[in-house]
Amino acid sequence: MPGAKTPAGASGPIASGTLAVQSVLAHWAALSKEQRRAVLAGLGVTGGYATAAYRKAPNAPDPNVPCLAKDSAGAAPYRAMLGGIESDLAAGSAVRSVSRTGSSWR
Repeated sequence: MPGAKTPAGASGPIASGTLAVQSVLAHWAALSKEQRRAVLAGLGVTGGYATAAYRKAPNAPDPNVPCLAKDSAGAAPYRAMLGGIESDLAAGSAVRSVSRTGSSWR
């Protein structure tokens, strides 16, 4: 990339460029026009200069929602299927056994 320093050390094939692409897009606004064009060319983008090559993701809602105080109506049959698995899960000792005839927790 124009104006960038090459790091010291051995070079070789890179299995995945995902992290590099995410990093360069996170700093897109700080890149010069020449650097942006080099990135786009390196990624195989054709058709000229893409001014909107990077868009900031919209703010997502908070995934941490409060737990329900009780089961919803109609949950009893499903709750009965769980048996004592909740305590096994909490203890980290639940193992799922799967066979052609079904699955069970032990």
